[in-house]
Amino acid sequence: MLLVFETHKKQLETLNSKGKEVLILGDVNIDFLKYKDMQTSEYLDMLFDLGFMPVITKATRLTDHTSSLIDHI
Repeated sequence: MLLVFETHKKQLETLNSKGKEVLILGDVNIDFLKYKDMQTSEYLDMLFDLGFMPVITKATRLTDHTSSLIDHI
C-alpha cells in the first residue's frame, strides 16, 4: 500500500475507533472509474475495508471522449 494511503488509513482507523462520524471529500485526483488502476484499487480497498462507501458513483466530468470520477464524497 502506498505510504500516503497508510497515513490516511491510520487516521481513519483512529476516528472510527472513537465512534466519530467521518466524511471524506475532496478533489483527490484518483479516478474511481479506473478501478483496474493499482492506485485506485488500493484506495478503494482501503475505504471499503474501513466501512466507507462512496456517495457519488457516476462520472463527475464528461467530455465527448472521456469521463472521470475524481470528485469524492
